[in-house]
Amino acid sequence: MEKTDQEFMHIAIKEAVHALQDGVLPVAAVAVMNGKVVGMGRRRKGDHPYLDHAEIGAVKEALENSASGDSMTLYSVLEPCLMCFATILNSRRVKRIVYSLEDPYGGGTSLQQSILTPRYKEWWPQIERGVLREEALTLFEEFFKTTQDVYWLDTNNPLRKLVEDDKAAFSK
Repeated sequence: MEKTDQEFMHIAIKEAVHALQDGVLPVAAVAVMNGKVVGMGRRRKGDHPYLDHAEIGAVKEALENSASGDSMTLYSVLEPCLMCFATILNSRRVKRIVYSLEDPYGGGTSLQQSILTPRYKEWWPQIERGVLREEALTLFEEFFKTTQDVYWLDTNNPLRKLVEDDKAAFSK
């Protein structure tokens, strides 16, 4: 039996819970080829927060563990940032991106394909948004309640604001 997008996203969310337990942003990603997980990544304590992203880790592991030419689907708890999206495009292997929560602060998947150079236009993935979004919101809400990181404590941070506004709307 083939797993669904929700089942693979549950794997990514479970991995994001580990990041949350480590006190870091609860972002995780899972790369899937032919119905099997071939790469995983998550934020970790001690990683460089500006460079060591879950999506890049998952794609890198998948590329190391798969035959060339196989395409993959990448499941991420948070919309990939611009750096991760560029890595995804450069890998030339990610056919689909499925994510839970949009990132109004750093999300990169809403770029206009038409303005990019040919190298980046050639391998444009299908993008599915909002899979298990409420579960992701809950993780981020918990993170924002418990973090001591000054960057995330800023109530003007667009991602924090999105989570707080959406959770308030759900509780009405």
